[in-house]
Amino acid sequence: MDRGPAGRALPHVARHLRARVRAARGHRPAGAADHLAHGARVALLARGGQDTASVGEAVGYRSEAAFNRAFTRHAGVTPGRFRRAAAGAR
Repeated sequence: MDRGPAGRALPHVARHLRARVRAARGHRPAGAADHLAHGARVALLARGGQDTASVGEAVGYRSEAAFNRAFTRHAGVTPGRFRRAAAGAR
């Protein structure tokens, strides 16, 4: 099935748009969603009152381990260490 000229051009357009977003924002388009989600994780942990499993569940993780891995990947420290530092800064 021939998609025609426009259909054949779409993969090139999408690749070009992703490259433009990456150049303008410093990360891939999906990275923006990751960045926003990390902001929500940080806010919930810094506020306190919930354990890390509850925070992870509130932001969409199915397990505490998955939440811990994602948080550590973005923040460079574990959620528990981040929470202790945030509590000490208050």
